[in-house]
Amino acid sequence: MKVYLSATFKDLVDFRKAAYQQLRMMRHDVIGMEDYVASDQRPLEKCLADVADSDVYLGIFGWRYGFVPTRGNPQKRSITELEYRRAKELKKPCLIFLLQEDAPWAITMTDSHTGEAGGGVRIKQLRAELADQHVVSYFATPDQLASRTAAAIFGVSDGAAISRQHNLAPAKAARRAPAGSAKPRPKYQRLWLPGSVLRVHFMDKKPPFERAIRRFLPLWSVYANIRFEFSAEKDAEIRVAFKEGDGNWAYIGTDCMSIPLDQPTMNFAWMDPPEASVLHEFGHVLGMMHEHNHPKGIHWRKPLVYKSMSGPPNFWDKTVTDHNMFSTWSASEFPMVKPFDPASIMAYFMPKEWTSLDADFGHKDSLSTTDKAFIEQLYPFA
Repeated sequence: MKVYLSATFKDLVDFRKAAYQQLRMMRHDVIGMEDYVASDQRPLEKCLADVADSDVYLGIFGWRYGFVPTRGNPQKRSITELEYRRAKELKKPCLIFLLQEDAPWAITMTDSHTGEAGGGVRIKQLRAELADQHVVSYFATPDQLASRTAAAIFGVSDGAAISRQHNLAPAKAARRAPAGSAKPRPKYQRLWLPGSVLRVHFMDKKPPFERAIRRFLPLWSVYANIRFEFSAEKDAEIRVAFKEGDGNWAYIGTDCMSIPLDQPTMNFAWMDPPEASVLHEFGHVLGMMHEHNHPKGIHWRKPLVYKSMSGPPNFWDKTVTDHNMFSTWSASEFPMVKPFDPASIMAYFMPKEWTSLDADFGHKDSLSTTDKAFIEQLYPFA
């Protein structure tokens, strides 16, 4: 798939690079300003022609409006805005990424400081329009942008263009398992057979939660040879409830298939933060375990843990704390060694005072490098 990558230049160098590398790793063709010249002042006619020739427009917006060409531009719009408007005019899928308002940012890279483009007025107007017209994704770091780019582009392509390093021929890439054909893996019965299609059915209605799942779930399929398909069928493998007071939880892997069809296999009581919540619970669906229960084990300072867990919001007694916090899963759960990864999406936050680790234990907000590498091994592409 051909992706047009649009962004201002000097303020978003690292971010464009992260998005570009992610897209190229997924074997997409990427067109960006680096293909013209290392400057905001790229050739407008060539840019607009490339937008027209692309399959998807991907726009990254910070706090600069960008270069405004003087010729053939009566409305005095920046090249970045003109690229977006050409994509919209041609009804291209538009994937919009906005820098978070509270993200740390060099003041010298803002129009409100430099006085350009109405002292920041024009970029604020454009950002407001984009947020109103599209389901946008927000980012604060290059890694965040890369992950969210992967999820968004996978959602557009539905995986058809993703061959990554597996060198699938187009004809083979198009032959997918039908929905409802998911099977357990021989010898590892809690894992799905690679290539399975898992149907996801929402048992309750909660639009903000549904949107978060639709937006972030595809990120797992970028790295794992498992496809998720949203379904109205009540016999779907994954049945999602949104019951307040029931916590966030999910059955492990193919255990979902043994649950009565009128019962959920997963629940979301909250989405805070949304990306981490979705990826963590669907990590369980793929067979992943909690990282603090890794068989490598953690040297716990148990009295501190007991004291904390006995109070709100858990009110766990010693037996429950022992089971939930200090038990370990078997290394034989997986066909290969699972590296211990304190930054895994499957790692809950634990203060460093609880453990012998030098830093806090727990994920950030998306898949770690080790998560991506391990799930690729667990569910390899043909």
